[in-house]
Amino acid sequence: MAEKPSPFALPPGRAPRYEPCIDGWRAVAAAMVLLAHFFPHHAPPNTWLHLGATGVIIFFIISGYLISTILFAAKESVGAGRLGTPGALRRFYIRRALRIAPIYYGSIAALCLIGSQAVRDGVWWHVTYTTNFAQVFGGLDFKNAAHFWTLAVEEQFYFVWPLVVLAVPRARLGGMIRAVFVGSAAVVLLGAAGGASWELLTALPVGGSSFALSLGALLAYGRFYGNGIALSHARAALWLGAPALALSQFIWWRQGGGAAACDRLDYKLTYILAVTLFCGWLFIRSLAPGSGLAGVLSWPVLRYLGRISYGVYVYHWLLDPYYVSIWKRLGLHATLGQVAEGGLKSATVIVLAALSWHCFEKPILSLKDRLAPGA
Repeated sequence: MAEKPSPFALPPGRAPRYEPCIDGWRAVAAAMVLLAHFFPHHAPPNTWLHLGATGVIIFFIISGYLISTILFAAKESVGAGRLGTPGALRRFYIRRALRIAPIYYGSIAALCLIGSQAVRDGVWWHVTYTTNFAQVFGGLDFKNAAHFWTLAVEEQFYFVWPLVVLAVPRARLGGMIRAVFVGSAAVVLLGAAGGASWELLTALPVGGSSFALSLGALLAYGRFYGNGIALSHARAALWLGAPALALSQFIWWRQGGGAAACDRLDYKLTYILAVTLFCGWLFIRSLAPGSGLAGVLSWPVLRYLGRISYGVYVYHWLLDPYYVSIWKRLGLHATLGQVAEGGLKSATVIVLAALSWHCFEKPILSLKDRLAPGA
């Protein structure tokens, strides 16, 4: 009897199909970041969960999964002679640049023009995608541009990972990804035990960030090559992650969240790895056919918010000093409480991100197939 194919398998050598629930995951991650940045830090829901860091980890898992899947398809095309390695790299980098660069560099230019000191002071760090190094090693505070560290990590991943995936022989690809995954975990554990700061553990391209990105890559490897390891890895992630997550959550609640928890050794040793493993398990489970979680994440509202989530993330904190001015120009002069203000900020940036998507980002993305056609 022929072996039943895994429901998690993707056709080898084929471009990844669109999975609506992934946009739902992006929406959840964006909502977590908005709640962390715009709502009171010492009140629910921020005292319930480390929302900002969890949202960023989800974004990293998604990136690791999607980018790796795209690169595996490119690797198959190269192996079959349909595409050369230089052509595959050129296509990948052009398509990524069209997605990432326009609103990122456009935002930096606009904020510099209107006199944002936080952006001007760090402009060369931002334009070179090295904001994370400046924050960790230089101790620089970029204020409303501080969230650019995550975009720096993503861009560093986009630059290096294609070179690695396309260079490593197919037979060694899975082992290489596992080595990055295990090595990243070791960096986090040894760094935490050695007294490394939260920023040092999470904001560099190797450590907590590479752990989440490589987990996404590992899950993509299992699905793309259809060898059944995606689900087994997800189960292992659950068994390893759940107990540590429970401990880290207890520490977070006990400390009331914030720096008091992040400065603790036991929290550093548990949270970064545990929440990544747990979210990775949830993510891969949501991709199973007929998944109830996928049904919820595929709601049209969540899918739309996920589609515009990159703009939401880029703009939300950059505009923080300017929301009141925007509202006054629209005729709103009322004094708001923290929760109401957070809700209005969130609504404002979602509207702006939607306008950005339809008027700016989407037209630029339409150039992808013209400038970087598929194999």
